[in-house]
Amino acid sequence: MVTAQTHLEAALAILLRERDSLDDQLRSIRSVIGAPKATAASPQATPSDKPARKKRRKLSAEARERIAAAQKKRWEKFRSAKKAGASKG
Repeated sequence: MVTAQTHLEAALAILLRERDSLDDQLRSIRSVIGAPKATAASPQATPSDKPARKKRRKLSAEARERIAAAQKKRWEKFRSAKKAGASKG
């Protein structure tokens, strides 16, 4: 009886063979063009290839207070509406 696991194992075996074949092809291409070998530990970009992080904008203390007050007001409105709905039903 063929199970889903059997299908998955077969698919995995096929994919591993394809990966090995692609690795061989990449090695031969790199040797022709003289590209450095990718290490198994870090085939992705090196840290120097990553874009620099944007600096965060700073909020003034006054702006943070206004934001906090507005959020407290929204929560108060939400809670009062929740209480009103609960007392009706």
